[in-house]
Amino acid sequence: MIKSILPNLNLLKESKTSVSSAEIFEGTKGLFTILSDVFKKRQQVYYFGSYSLSKEVLKHQPEHFRTLRVDRKIRAKIVIDPYDEPTFHEPKYTKITEMRFTSALKNFPCMVFVYGNKVAIYTLKKDLVGVIISNQQVAEAMKMIFDIYWKMAKRVKL
Repeated sequence: MIKSILPNLNLLKESKTSVSSAEIFEGTKGLFTILSDVFKKRQQVYYFGSYSLSKEVLKHQPEHFRTLRVDRKIRAKIVIDPYDEPTFHEPKYTKITEMRFTSALKNFPCMVFVYGNKVAIYTLKKDLVGVIISNQQVAEAMKMIFDIYWKMAKRVKL
């Protein structure tokens, strides 16, 4: 009897994991929630945007989540506007981080994160609004955009 319902259970499991969704968040607390989701699991993360704007708007949050990512040993590939911080040169950071710079992102009004089948985007100008989209096709499309920035950006020697 169990063997006869097993195929149906597997189909249910597959349909559950492929459900698409979108959640909207507002304000600094909302962005904190977004970043918490990005670094919740130990999975490769790709992100791009204006790091200098992110630091200006979010103050200490980028540093907090960078520390969290490094402590959890979450690998990342990053494309940001040219920026330097002492942390960028620490061995435990460089071991799990690949980074490139491009001036094209200097005034980019958002940060974009691609992780698993999710994309998180939040604004960096005026109203702070963000969204987490769970959809494999959207994640693949944003990863393609990341790859374009990655190819045009300059390598960083940390």
